[in-house]
Amino acid sequence: GNLGKYERGKLLPLHRNDDDADDGEANIHVQTARIEFFANCLDMTAAERIFDSIPKQQHNIVTIGAMMNAYMKNERYDAVLALYDGMTDINDTLQPDRAAHMLAIKACGQLEHFEKGR
Repeated sequence: GNLGKYERGKLLPLHRNDDDADDGEANIHVQTARIEFFANCLDMTAAERIFDSIPKQQHNIVTIGAMMNAYMKNERYDAVLALYDGMTDINDTLQPDRAAHMLAIKACGQLEHFEKGR
């Protein structure tokens, strides 16, 4: 069942073990997939641990978006907005994209922060 898939997913290595292990972009894709996996399994502690393990300079709109989406799926709307508002604190070159804006607006709606959502 699903528990078996979750247990197998937990056993996957944090980093790739093949010739691309030094490829930062490939590793980011693996880490992003793991964030999504654990969010779908409702294990936000694991998702946050993986997100926090990514060096700040390697975060991009994809990693931020994956974590924002993870928070949305797990109804952690305040965390969605905190990540959205703190995006440039993580990496000063990051700018929210359309998906990040939409997640922030949805979180505002869930929290009934209608003024902020405008």
